[in-house]
Amino acid sequence: MSFRPEFLSKTDETRIQNAPFYLDWDQKWVVTEKIDGQSGSFAVKREPKKLFKKESFETFVCSRNVRLGKPDNSSYWRVWKRYGIEEKLIALCKQLDCDWVAIQGECIGPGVQGNKYKVTEPDLYVFNFITSKDGRWATGDGEQLLVPLGFKWVPILGVEE
Repeated sequence: MSFRPEFLSKTDETRIQNAPFYLDWDQKWVVTEKIDGQSGSFAVKREPKKLFKKESFETFVCSRNVRLGKPDNSSYWRVWKRYGIEEKLIALCKQLDCDWVAIQGECIGPGVQGNKYKVTEPDLYVFNFITSKDGRWATGDGEQLLVPLGFKWVPILGVEE
């Protein structure tokens, strides 16, 4: 295991129960379901271009606190492979002309938080899409971009004005 990449913050979403004062702010809120699993971050970052070498990308698979080294049988690596995250993030990085792109989400599955969803294999529900150019995308925009690519988004329960 190694340190998380400096460009990618830990998954630390604010729950309204912990910060009810946000309800007094004059802005629109998107209410999503809190999926009970283990949070993870997945990213690709462009490597500096070298003369006569084709473009390459460094990949990142992270638990909440650390970057995970080599592929193993953990839920993080299993969803990485299942969803083809590397290929999809590289394509998005190129399409959006970014230095890096990342998704953050909740991994669920056997052996994770008692598997309350009773799934038979690890799964991933994305709650953040982040790019080097635009930072964190709005919830609806991230969902619209990623769901057509085969990702699951955390359930959106409503929008509060």
